[in-house]
Amino acid sequence: MGLLDIFRRRTPLKLRKKYDRLREKIDRIGNINERLAVLRLMDQIEPSIVSVEEHHMSNFERKQTMAYVESNLRKIKFMLNESKQKKREKTNYLKDAKQ
Repeated sequence: MGLLDIFRRRTPLKLRKKYDRLREKIDRIGNINERLAVLRLMDQIEPSIVSVEEHHMSNFERKQTMAYVESNLRKIKFMLNESKQKKREKTNYLKDAKQ
């Protein structure tokens, strides 16, 4: 978290947008096992996003829920980047073996 994060307003709309973008990226994953692992995490997050969007909550509850959602979205993003790195290393290893 940087200094700019203090001034940034977190809204349910922005969370939904991040969630939808990640969902689209996950749908493009070719390996079904990796996709299912990430989709399970996404399915756990969605009810929290819906509750923030639709239900009246106190500011404390909203902040707490949004922090939970953001941390899980970061975790999912990390998992996606990790799987990309594994693919790159695998292809690099195969290219080196051929030479």
